[in-house]
Amino acid sequence: MDVDFIDLNFPDAPELQQRPAESPSMLFEAFDSSVCPDGSHRVVVTLAPQADDAPGELGLWAERTDSAALETGETVDLAGDSILTISLNGVAWIPDDDVTPETPETPIDEGGAFTGALWSGPTGGSAALLLGLGEASQFRAFTLTDPYRVVIDVRP
Repeated sequence: MDVDFIDLNFPDAPELQQRPAESPSMLFEAFDSSVCPDGSHRVVVTLAPQADDAPGELGLWAERTDSAALETGETVDLAGDSILTISLNGVAWIPDDDVTPETPETPIDEGGAFTGALWSGPTGGSAALLLGLGEASQFRAFTLTDPYRVVIDVRP
C-alpha cells in the first residue's frame, strides 16, 4: 500500500480517512511499536470486529499539539517535544457488568521518533492514540485489513 507522508507542520487537523456512515465499530485488540532499519518508527494498533459483525472501517484524523490532552480536556504527562494525536472514529467499548475499562499498555521501542504513547478512549464512538514525538519531520497513518490494523509511521 502506497500512502504519502505528511509534513508534521500541517496547519489544521487533517482528515486522513473518511468513515462510511453505516460501518460497524471496531474493538481495540493490541498495540505494537517498532523502530525500522531506515530510522522511521512504526506503531500498529490491531482492532477486531464486535461479536459476529463484519469488520468496520474507521475515520482517521490527525492533530499536532504542544501537550497531551484527553477528550475530557484533562492534560496528561507524555514525553516528547510535541504530541501527534491520531483520532479514530468508529471504535467501541463493550463493557461487561461492573467492569471499568482499563487503558491498555502502550510501550514504545526506544531509539525511534516516538518518545511515548497513550491510548485514550473509546468514548462516544471514538478513541485516540497520543504519540509523543522526538526528532520527527513527517508522518502517515492508514488502515490495513485481515487483521484490521491502524498503522502510524513517523520518520526523522
